[in-house]
Amino acid sequence: MHFLNRTVCRIGEVLALDIQDLDLNHQKFQVLGKGNKQRCCFYSEDAADALDKYIHHGRYQNINALFTAQHPVTLKVSRISYRTLHHYWLSITNKYPELHGIHIHYLRHTFATERVGLLSLE
Repeated sequence: MHFLNRTVCRIGEVLALDIQDLDLNHQKFQVLGKGNKQRCCFYSEDAADALDKYIHHGRYQNINALFTAQHPVTLKVSRISYRTLHHYWLSITNKYPELHGIHIHYLRHTFATERVGLLSLE
């Protein structure tokens, strides 16, 4: 979730990333976005730290997908699905009544709102 918030990417763009898509040294990656347009995305130092911890301690290693999950019954490891991510999101937000009704997509808007006045649009 932290990585999603710090990249301003769409959920589908982040879930489609493979581990080799990342340039860890420069904290950037390429996505294929809306309109089939490729763009370069960057992430913050705190997101890099969180990503490093995830890659080394939380990610299933024998798969190309960056974000992975293991099916609870079959134990098959695969790319995390939007449905699974949404389930995780609900398990977090349901603990806090003030977050009920908040969607994952709002993380894109939160990042942009936090930067208003800090960065030029160019």
